[in-house]
Amino acid sequence: MLVRWGGAEEEQLRALARQRNPRSSPSEWQAIAAALGTGRTGGAVLQHWQILGSTQPGGRETAMLVRWGGAEEEQLRALARQRNPRSSPSEWQAIAAALGTGRTGGAVLQHWQILGSTQPGGRETAMLVRWGG
Repeated sequence: MLVRWGGAEEEQLRALARQRNPRSSPSEWQAIAAALGTGRTGGAVLQHWQILGSTQPGGRETAMLVRWGGAEEEQLRALARQRNPRSSPSEWQAIAAALGTGRTGGAVLQHWQILGSTQPGGRETAMLVRWGG
C-alpha cells in the first residue's frame, strides 16, 4: 500500500538529512528510514529526498520539484483516460509533455501509481506498472 508523505514526516526527513548529511550509501538512508519510524525503506526515503530536494555545496537546500496540485492531478487523470497508457516510457513521456509542468515521464508514471488508475465502472484501484515493459 502506498501512503502519501505528510508535512510533519517531510520536516522530520529534512531535519534528519541535515543532521546526518547522508551521501548515497544505502546504509545511511536505511538509518534515516529507521529514525523516521514510519516503516518506509531506505530506498523510499532516498527517493523522496531526491523529489523534495537535496543539499547543495554550502548547505543550501533546493527544491527539485513542486508538489502535485489538485488541478494537475485532474489533468493527469483526464490525459490517462484519453491515452490509456500502458508501461511504455514514450506513452508516459507524452503525457508528461501534455501536462506542461516539466515533469518527466517516470515522475508522471510514479504519481499515477500513487493515485491509482480508473478501472471500468469508475472504481479506483492501485495499478503497478513496470517501467519499460
